[in-house]
Amino acid sequence: MSRLDAVNSERSGTVSASERSAAPAVERSAPADAPARPACSNPLMRLDVSQGSVPLLLLLTLVVGPATTAFGQDSCPEARQALAAGDYARVVELLAPRVEAVAGDLACLGALGQAQFALGSYPDAAVVYSRALKLAPQHAGLHFNHGLALLKESQLVLGAYMLEHETAGRALVAFERASGLEPDNAFYRHHVGMTLELKGQDERALVEYDRALKLDPLHPESLRQRGVLLLRAGDLTGAINALQSAVQIRPADAKAVYHLGKALLANDDVEKALPVLREAVRLDGASREAHYQLSRVLLLLGKDDEAEQVRERFESLGTTELDSAGQEVAAMAGDGAARRDPRYHLAVAQQAESKRDFAGALAAYWEALELDPTIPDLHRRAALMAARTRDFALAEELFREATRRDPQSYYAHQNLAHLLGMLGRHEEAEVMRAAAREIGKPTGNSP
Repeated sequence: MSRLDAVNSERSGTVSASERSAAPAVERSAPADAPARPACSNPLMRLDVSQGSVPLLLLLTLVVGPATTAFGQDSCPEARQALAAGDYARVVELLAPRVEAVAGDLACLGALGQAQFALGSYPDAAVVYSRALKLAPQHAGLHFNHGLALLKESQLVLGAYMLEHETAGRALVAFERASGLEPDNAFYRHHVGMTLELKGQDERALVEYDRALKLDPLHPESLRQRGVLLLRAGDLTGAINALQSAVQIRPADAKAVYHLGKALLANDDVEKALPVLREAVRLDGASREAHYQLSRVLLLLGKDDEAEQVRERFESLGTTELDSAGQEVAAMAGDGAARRDPRYHLAVAQQAESKRDFAGALAAYWEALELDPTIPDLHRRAALMAARTRDFALAEELFREATRRDPQSYYAHQNLAHLLGMLGRHEEAEVMRAAAREIGKPTGNSP
């Protein structure tokens, strides 16, 4: 790897986090006794990109408009049948050459974007939706779908560290345009807030969630995320009210249930927190966070045996050297020998990540790589930091090394695919996406 040995001399300084807006959060609590909300019939409206879900079907009426059918009677019936059957690869095979040959076919552009999104080809879907927007620049649904594709591209290239990345900024612009064209659409407004939250702008995100709730007081995702942000800000009463409403509307939302339990525990309502956290663990048996909080509650209530069982389950869910390193740094910082221990540098990297100092995190990961290049997933984590600092050449090199060292790593292949797509190298990206699909996405939480 020709450039990797130069990383220490090339990495200095920090990358500051995005400047937080001074816009005040609207003081408005969600109704604590909100009635159950009927299930939405539109599969797109059940999307929750903040949890990483990918829609298997984006309704084309949202893409091409309610007055236009997705396909005319004589317009590519084979693609229409493949789309209805969920054979998205066939749709792409049929429509990719057609949209190049037939200029201005909005319906086929929408169908092609839908299929590419469902296949995880988010950069390609974003390009197709951008082309469709040139034909229908005032179509809110197109702007929204364009924003979804950009958002997914940014998340999967950079993991959780999207923040100021330009693709995330373009997603925010797309969602704002969709919301501006349909100002009464709470779902569009929620995605403005969600993107601001992912960019680290919590106060502005709270304002947007509140706007969504003014349009739809029972919007479950906005209630949940409002509760999460209020919990983060220390407003326990507001957080509990919002999260209780979210859980009443959508009882199977594991994220809402978990944060409600966490808020109750923070408010010293230990006995109330216990059944809530039990339910969080039942809903998401792979959640290390829910197991950890449940074990805390059980210990506080004197249920030591059960707490130990939950703790064992927590530890079995995959504590890695990267996950546990943060606990080492304080004890090791004063020891000169610690700098020869990769755990020290992993801990420094985690601390730098938490402060959004991505250049510092990259340098620390590289120190750990020099000491022990065999640590699982370390090249991929370093690559994410290189991408976050916009050193895409180094990011590609590190991602490729990650795939070489672990040919069965779904996330290394997927991250590399999205980086290549973002760089416009779509054929190479498709090779990596195909490899990731063949490996299969692992169960449980993303790393």
